[in-house]
Parts: sequence; C-alpha cells; structure tokens
Amino acid sequence: MYIQGKFREDRIEQLHAFMRAHPLASVVMTTAELQAFPMPLELMGNGGNGVLRGHAARKNALSTIPSETKVLVIFQGPNAYISPRWYVSGRDSGQIAPSWNFATVHAVGTLRCIDDVAWVRTHLEALVKSQLATKITNADGSSRYDCRGEDHYHLRDVETGEVRDLPAPFDPDLLAKLDSKLIEELERSGFRVTGYRLEVLGRFEK
Repeated sequence: MYIQGKFREDRIEQLHAFMRAHPLASVVMTTAELQAFPMPLELMGNGGNGVLRGHAARKNALSTIPSETKVLVIFQGPNAYISPRWYVSGRDSGQIAPSWNFATVHAVGTLRCIDDVAWVRTHLEALVKSQLATKITNADGSSRYDCRGEDHYHLRDVETGEVRDLPAPFDPDLLAKLDSKLIEELERSGFRVTGYRLEVLGRFEK
C-alpha cells in the first residue's frame, strides 16, 4: 500500500486503537484462488503486534482454509472525497488533482484454525464484553449470541435449535398491536415497556 510520509502512522498503540474502533475487517488470502472474507475481529493483547481472533460458521469457506496460510487483514475507517478546490496550492498553481481521504490499517499474519467449543464460547463472551455481540438467553435456559446490533426477529427450530433472522422489518409498536390490553395492564402496574423480543418457534422445512 502506498503511504505518503506525512500521513504514515507507525505507533502500535494508535494502530491497535484504530483496529478496536473498526473491528469489521477483510481477511484476504491466496489459496487455489484469491479470496476475501469480511468478519469482525477481536484484537487480543496490548504489547507487541497482538493476536486477532474471529469465528466462522462451518459452512463458511474460511473454515476450510489450512492453518499456517498467510493472510492480509484490512481494517477500514472513515473516508471521503477531497476536492482540489480545498487546496490553496492547487488554486494558485492551476494544477487540479482531486484526492480521497481515508484511514486504513493493514495487518499481515498467519492463519490458525481452532475447532474447539470452549475456545469459541470464550471468544463469543469476549465479543459480548466488547459490545460487538449480544448474548440472548432463551426461555428454556439455553443461550446464543447475535452480532446484529439493530432490533430484529428470530425463527427457532424447536427440534434442531437452529436460529435464523426473520427477513421482516422491525415494528416497535407490534406488541401493542398484538395485545393492547396487555400494555394497558402493564402501565397500570407501573411498568413501562421500552422494548420487546419476538422469537417464532417451529420447524424449518428440509
């Protein structure tokens, strides 16, 4: 990556802060073909270069990439077009050269695949602590993790436990529409509803 000297940042603490502030990265590698995988990553450790941790579903092709594969991880920050009219030197010289302002960190390392339930659970709990995921406890006491920050609905298969997002827009007034008397009773009891969670139970057709 070409970097002008005046814009180069080599302080490891600043690079780490940027990576933590923009955790969604692109993991790029070359195996039989060039591949890129967008995924949120957790930076572990403050000394040295640190370690990046993430997780992928078994159906994700990333889970089949052999360990020790060399990877490039790209973290992207804010970006914006820069008009040449903003440059005093450009206006004076007549040399018009538009540009693009951006911030990015490139990290190079070696991929290590870990297939261990305890490790994945520890990683997911760390994502929850970092507010990159939400831990949801089901009515039966089981728990799952959700990386979607906006409100949405879920479908859960009662036989397999598989959970999918319901492709329908979230309606903040749905609870009142379904049972207005319930809302009235809650308000009379001194309980103000500020949100709700909807999970539809059933079976996915195979």
